[in-house]
Amino acid sequence: MSTDYEAIRRDNEVEYGKGVSRWAPGVLANRYDDRTHFIFEILQNVEDALKKRGEWNGNRSVAFSLSSDGVTISHFGMPFDEADVRGVCGILDGTKEEEPTAIGRFGIGFKSVYAFTDKPEIHSGDEHFTIEHYVLPRAVQERSLQPEETIIYLPFRNDEPSAKEDVLNGLRRLDLRTLLFLREIEKISWSTDNGRSGTYLRDAPKYIDDNIRKVMLIGQDEEEDDVSEEWIVFSRPVFNDGTHAGHVEIAFKLGASNEDGDSQSVQQEPNSPLVVFFPTILSTNLGFVVQGPYRTTPSRDNVPRDDPWNKYLVEETAALLQDALVGLREVGLLDVTALQCLPIEKSRFPPGIRFASLFPEVRKALMTKPLLPAHGGCYVAGEKAILARTQALRDLLDPEQLSALFSPGDELVWLSGEITTDRTHNLHKYLTSQLGIEEVTPDWLVRRLDTVFLEAQSDEWIERLYRYLNGQSGIFQRVRRQDPPLVRLEDGSHITFNATESPNAYLPGDIPTEFPTVRRSVCQSDDARNFLEFLGLRVPAAVDDVITNVLPKYCDDQVDVSDCEYRSDIDRILAAVDTDSRDQRKQLLSSLRKAKFVAAVDTGSGVIRFVRPDEAYLATERLKSLFEDVPGVLMVDDSKDYR
Repeated sequence: MSTDYEAIRRDNEVEYGKGVSRWAPGVLANRYDDRTHFIFEILQNVEDALKKRGEWNGNRSVAFSLSSDGVTISHFGMPFDEADVRGVCGILDGTKEEEPTAIGRFGIGFKSVYAFTDKPEIHSGDEHFTIEHYVLPRAVQERSLQPEETIIYLPFRNDEPSAKEDVLNGLRRLDLRTLLFLREIEKISWSTDNGRSGTYLRDAPKYIDDNIRKVMLIGQDEEEDDVSEEWIVFSRPVFNDGTHAGHVEIAFKLGASNEDGDSQSVQQEPNSPLVVFFPTILSTNLGFVVQGPYRTTPSRDNVPRDDPWNKYLVEETAALLQDALVGLREVGLLDVTALQCLPIEKSRFPPGIRFASLFPEVRKALMTKPLLPAHGGCYVAGEKAILARTQALRDLLDPEQLSALFSPGDELVWLSGEITTDRTHNLHKYLTSQLGIEEVTPDWLVRRLDTVFLEAQSDEWIERLYRYLNGQSGIFQRVRRQDPPLVRLEDGSHITFNATESPNAYLPGDIPTEFPTVRRSVCQSDDARNFLEFLGLRVPAAVDDVITNVLPKYCDDQVDVSDCEYRSDIDRILAAVDTDSRDQRKQLLSSLRKAKFVAAVDTGSGVIRFVRPDEAYLATERLKSLFEDVPGVLMVDDSKDYR
């Protein structure tokens, strides 16, 4: 049974007066800069009508059909009852006024249709009526409906020659994102009598938990191009005087993270107006989209900044953003690209701007929670993070070594190598300037390499250090100037190399020496050896070794060496004599003439003693026979193979 429309007419004539048609056009119909805003008002009404159905498996689509005469809207929300009729014919006091989660009011929002029509018609359930003079319902002929269908018909006024084109332009502004934050409408389509059309669908959301869902939007625009977008949406319930009043929401756009398209990543969204279920004209300066049940101006195209409720929603959005960062991390989407979507450019969020509070909240979260992508695939809080200028540095220093060098007692972790000044300039600047994260450079490393740290490292790591430094051509001179104790000697100690006429360390050679020598295992590779040679280290010359380490033992009146030691000393002397350097050979021979390094036998007593070369004869068979048993004659001892 339909509503008593005449009774409502009489009531509204008393309530609003017979002059409503004189003042209503300016106050109600033309309050929007964009006259086609009624499209969104209708969608809001449909969303609420579908919500009334609760758990319902019926049709959740909305269709706009445009012709030269008018526009017809079809949907399948809860059919009209008397309260709805009174609401759509009223002003300011629609049926949704007491419902904090409702997003559209029949009372005033619906009046936007009067920008194009004088007599909107509604056919829903048992109700078939038109509305005259904004508030006066009148019965009309019933219209054939599909089961559960509601049809709204807006016949164009005769004085609106551009109505069809204007409405078409409004319909063309519908896109996939119209459905992004809706929870009831699953399909929006529009068509014209000349064949132009657009269709947009929202798949059933995939809930990760109660407050996180993935939304796939697909459709076809009027050029018949297939379009699609996938979003991950985070929600947080909000309350008005203890009553649930909807949700603040944050949506991140998802895209393929590689050419194969087999993995996803968050994509920065350059166009991010504030959404109050549908987009407003307000830019948020964010790289993601935010939505909430904000209080709008009467025209619904602006959101008062100083409204206490709206301030509350902004603070709730800031709290939700922290939760969203944790959620992105848990589903593997909190990568470097996602971080670049955050409010990290301070100049874009000065005090007083609507979402300025998100800037310090994000900084606090990133500083104290493990939300920054780290080297190796884990996450780290900013207070325990450190940047590296190169991948080689990250490979060289593990977290334990990094902490020992930088902040003993704290566990530091490398940030992801994807964060660089070149590829992610704004993020890199934010991390260093706003979070105070230090960046390790080759110079930084060299300044902190001390004896205690170096002597605690393995031979394998010391060689890797040498290989790394060999690849840093710009640091060579600074290494010399800063004098770090880089050289590991055979005994495991570390010294600062002193390249004077008497060097304090040498590279290992083919023969053993008594010089302080670099441990052979740390300079096996060409790169490691090249670095040490650059510092000035060299293999000791055999002549230097003999003059410095061998001959001094043979300058005293009494020489005390074992047979084994003497045999080694003779080998070193013979190797030195073979030098290609004429000057060094001359210097060696001069020193040998003064040293008592020749083991000689007294032919009379048979006693062996050490003498200078000019004090003994070579032990030829003729001389041994000639001086046999003659005391005081010294002949080179050939009884043992000293060579």
